[in-house]
Amino acid sequence: MIPVTSFAGKTVAVFGLGGSGLASCHALKAGGAEVIAGDDSADNVVKAAQAGFITADLRTVSWANFAALILTPGAPLTHPAPHWSVLMARQAGCEVIGDIELFCRERRRHAPNAPFVAITGTNGKSTTTALIAHLMKVAGYDTQMGGNIGTAILSLEPPRMGRVHVVEMSSYQIDLSPSLDPSVGILLNVSEDHIDRHGTLEHYAAVKARLVAGVQPEGASIVGVDDGWCRNIADRLDQAGKRVVRISVKNPLPDGIYVERETIDEEALKALSAADFDKDNPADYVAANERLYKALGLLPEGDTLKGLFLELVGSQVAGFYRPDAKKLYVVSRSGAVDGADKVTFAHEYDHALQDANFDVFSDPEALRDQTDEALARAALYEGDATLLMSYWAIPNLTPAELQEVVAAGSDPEATAILARTPKILTESLLFPYNFGVLFVQPIQTAGGWAAVDALYARLPRSTEQVMHPEKYEAGEAPIAVTLPPDLATRMGEGWSVAFEDTWGEFQTGVWLREAGVAAAVANEAAAGWGGDRLAVLSGPDGAWAVVLDTVWDTDADAVAFLDGAQVAVNGLADEADIVADGDRGVTIMVASDDAGLLSLDKIFGATGS
Repeated sequence: MIPVTSFAGKTVAVFGLGGSGLASCHALKAGGAEVIAGDDSADNVVKAAQAGFITADLRTVSWANFAALILTPGAPLTHPAPHWSVLMARQAGCEVIGDIELFCRERRRHAPNAPFVAITGTNGKSTTTALIAHLMKVAGYDTQMGGNIGTAILSLEPPRMGRVHVVEMSSYQIDLSPSLDPSVGILLNVSEDHIDRHGTLEHYAAVKARLVAGVQPEGASIVGVDDGWCRNIADRLDQAGKRVVRISVKNPLPDGIYVERETIDEEALKALSAADFDKDNPADYVAANERLYKALGLLPEGDTLKGLFLELVGSQVAGFYRPDAKKLYVVSRSGAVDGADKVTFAHEYDHALQDANFDVFSDPEALRDQTDEALARAALYEGDATLLMSYWAIPNLTPAELQEVVAAGSDPEATAILARTPKILTESLLFPYNFGVLFVQPIQTAGGWAAVDALYARLPRSTEQVMHPEKYEAGEAPIAVTLPPDLATRMGEGWSVAFEDTWGEFQTGVWLREAGVAAAVANEAAAGWGGDRLAVLSGPDGAWAVVLDTVWDTDADAVAFLDGAQVAVNGLADEADIVADGDRGVTIMVASDDAGLLSLDKIFGATGS
């Protein structure tokens, strides 16, 4: 609670005894004022009396001794007509103010430079307030959030240096706050609203403008300029010598901050995805991956990676962030921005913040031959964004919007596409989200968002670390496995290495499960993964070969994998072999013909199995 000392020794009338009104009574009494409380609601009067306050019908008492009227924002100040308590206060020469004005006076008295962020706007102020408060907390500040967003401002902790008050304000509250002087004032937008309380749109806009006009000289007025009212307000502030930061969510600004974002439909998503696929995946890279998946029985011979990928993305992706363009996209399947689209925006905004603060997307080619590590990093990025999205959605979406989120996740067509797509693609797509949340959430619960931010300084290096967070905490890095540098030469004339990669625990488990190994057995067999390296080789006359060289944490882990891999290899249509080197190593070899397999056997020391 913030004791209000500015009325110590004086008598104050409080009208309106809801949450903020009752909080005002407590704060005034704690600061040494005598409070006479009233309300048009008999129930509220009873509650105030039970709380120990003097109550009265303020229409029947003398106003001669009242120093001020503390008015609930719910009572009209000017339109359609002043509330009767306002008229009585004016007749008696009493000032009429609200609870936020009391806060402002206490801040001026005790901590005039304490950070105070005030937010208003016709739309979006609650979301903005909650997000700013979250960011302040993540940054390590003692953060107090309240005002119109739910917690009465005088119920918060008192202003002091190092403590940030983030306060949502309605036009009604601004109207009752003549001393409003935040460190940072944010005006998001103005559109037609509350005309019954302000008379005209001009008066409504003028009231909103007072929040940013009152910003302290060393502070900043942040104004959304996507409507004419706010553009004019920003211009007037400029002319008055205020520091103005213009923001937009619609248009680029020559001097200000703007966000590139776009709502697109499924057809536009498919077009963008196809273009990105071709740009990010050279044809030889795609062909090598197709060969790998087909050699291991993970992809039917007639299917293509591009076709399957685009169908999967088209049905499953709700939004994405493009770091090269610094732009985020949301796929709207309803034609309007519904609850599902809102949570997607929250998710993608987090990716934009990851990009801005940690530069995580600067080199998309860096891990092209390290898929396992790329999946691990993606698990952090998506786990962070998914968790934040979830935490944001519950307090900020209506029940109807939450139902829209649920409905979007149970689309029958999307479910059918997911079911018929090879598991190596669907599970790889979902891994960062499903396992990412499981990886990030305990860390966030234990240490807050600052602990999540710390993960970006020590990125997970393998899916093993994500699936077994204790191995991440222990710093258990993957064992480096290298293939012979002259592998293609030793295979013979006409051979070349088309592709190298690291497979990892997760994809190893997918392969074993898809090959018919019981899920529990497959998961156990993959869990002792230590490291691996695979290669896809192209030979003369269309010949090909695949080698997966693995090392395991223990001899027992190697045996467990060998047993599972034997089942998988036995089910392959092509020539295949396994060799165990007796030193925790197991090598899988698959080739298009006997000659290719024999060459691999010679290189990797097979005795036949």
